[in-house]
Amino acid sequence: MTSRDVRDIMSISEPAASPGLGGLQAPPPRRAGQQREKRPDGITRELYALMGDNAPSLALAQSTKPKFKERIKRTGPAIHWQLSAFTNPSRGAGKPESDDKAEEARKKLKLRHWVRDLPANHVDGSPDTKFAKFNTSSQPYSYTEDEYNKWLSDEAWPKEDTDHLFELAHQYDLRFIVMADRWERTPERGVDALKARYYSVCRVLVNNRPRPENLAPEEKEKADKLRQETLASFHFDINRETERKAYLKSLLSRTPEQIADEDFLYVESRRLEQSYNKIAAERAELLKILGGREGIGAQGGMQVGVGGGVKGVALGQKDAERKRKGQTGWEIEGLNGGGLPEGWAGEGSKRKATAQQDAANCIERHPAPSVSAPKANIWPSVGVRSSRIAPVKPGVASKVAAALTELGITTHLVMPTKANIEKIDTLQASLAQMVELKKAVDRIQSEIRMVKKKKDQLLGTEEETEVKKEDEDARTDREASIRTKRSASASSTSTNKRARH
Repeated sequence: MTSRDVRDIMSISEPAASPGLGGLQAPPPRRAGQQREKRPDGITRELYALMGDNAPSLALAQSTKPKFKERIKRTGPAIHWQLSAFTNPSRGAGKPESDDKAEEARKKLKLRHWVRDLPANHVDGSPDTKFAKFNTSSQPYSYTEDEYNKWLSDEAWPKEDTDHLFELAHQYDLRFIVMADRWERTPERGVDALKARYYSVCRVLVNNRPRPENLAPEEKEKADKLRQETLASFHFDINRETERKAYLKSLLSRTPEQIADEDFLYVESRRLEQSYNKIAAERAELLKILGGREGIGAQGGMQVGVGGGVKGVALGQKDAERKRKGQTGWEIEGLNGGGLPEGWAGEGSKRKATAQQDAANCIERHPAPSVSAPKANIWPSVGVRSSRIAPVKPGVASKVAAALTELGITTHLVMPTKANIEKIDTLQASLAQMVELKKAVDRIQSEIRMVKKKKDQLLGTEEETEVKKEDEDARTDREASIRTKRSASASSTSTNKRARH
């Protein structure tokens, strides 16, 4: 590759030829004081020479030296560390020994650690109390000779075994697994046996030790409550614990085949439970349907027609409109009241039902329809009669229900025949109309009272009107009491006459 090719690649114009240099252009003279540009690190000399005066489009990454964290400038004197000996204050503290023996046990082991800024009065080998607060103990119980002779004697547990048990409890801080491993007497005692004996002794001591005298009533109650809580915490049933461990051992020693069988039984039990729940739900829904219109599918206060779905909703709304117009909802085109045609015993039946059978079965028969039956797409599906009861307006539904409750009437009819449904429908419509009329009367009376009050305020006769009103109320009360007395006397007279006859 020649210099001409390089200039063509770099888009550098070719310099004019110089006769003295054999056709090459001499570099421009450097001005006085002009410094040579330093070649960046990481770029070869040939590449930098090819770049010439053209500055790169991107800044070249300069290699920088890593900067280390500056040293902290200390203003104070240096910290002096010293190797100091110490003893553990918890060694020997849990043993039921004298203070001298505990002190000797602590002095047997001396440890060393680095400590800074020791005080001037520090004694090498003194106990270190920095971590002594973490040396907690379960505070095992202990007993005296008199207490053992009075309450704790047991043939299965001699006194030597009981003493050894409580010595291990103090030494190993009620770690019963370690205590069972360190048991040195015969016979061998297991963990459960050690727990049962220890907790039984503790319960006897708590229950029999006298409480402090000269306590206030409140303090006595607190002491009794604390004693009961302590007794409950010391409860241990060795039979139940043995049974639990045996069951756990059998559970952990199962074979893969046994585990697979148990999983299969669990899945089958869950499937049977789901099937039972499904059948129970379907049965409950069927009972609701048979019990009244509430089970037909009404949700969220919507009256759903027979057949369900959007079409059923439309049919239910049409039934409600017919009922508001005074129709019962049973008048189907061509049938008077929706009964069976006269003399018709059923499709495909050859026998004729008698009038006595129809009356016994509450069946009504009507003449055959003179017109064709409606199309199947608009004919409602089969449903119970109680679904035909017209819904009550939401504004008066609660008051109508309260009135029916006072009367002892329910909409869940035991025998929802046509006549019963018409009667309950008429009763609900009458109650709803009565509630609406009462609302209108109350509103008009309140308006009349407001108008009268404004009139009295304008005429200034408010006080006289109140006096007249009080007189009228008193006179009305007297008349009512007189009528009550007269009716009571009349009823007593008629009763006496009947008794004489």
